[in-house]
Amino acid sequence: MNIRNELNLSKEVVFKESELALLSLFRTNELLLNSGSNIFDKTLTQSQFNILLILKNEPKGMFQKDIIERTVSSKGNISLHMKKLLKLGYIEKSKDVVDRRHDCIKLNDTGAEKLKPYEQKYRQLMESIFSKISNDRLTVLQEILEEIRISCSKS
Repeated sequence: MNIRNELNLSKEVVFKESELALLSLFRTNELLLNSGSNIFDKTLTQSQFNILLILKNEPKGMFQKDIIERTVSSKGNISLHMKKLLKLGYIEKSKDVVDRRHDCIKLNDTGAEKLKPYEQKYRQLMESIFSKISNDRLTVLQEILEEIRISCSKS
């Protein structure tokens, strides 16, 4: 289904191709986020899952500012999610040995175990969504999205 039909856009209204592409990108983002939401429950949100996944790939731990750079959540939301993850016992926070002003945040064993079933379900869902698209087309998509990100960073 094309974006005009999906959003019930009037055929009389003229849109630039870039506007339709942007609408399509936003709509796709929303659908991807919503498709993943049924995997999560009251004990772990999609944003918290994202933080745990980021930390899983950095076993030595990270500073909160580095986690923020790798996620799409706002700083305020990250702080709230960190507090919740600490309270649930999924992450650990300790003073950095080099600079005691900063906290180093790590995924602990409890968090790693909590992450496993969610990660498996999430990967299966994303595989089912993207499996219908060839690797060549996925590569082109990545290149196009990278061009957009570069243009955004220069604006």
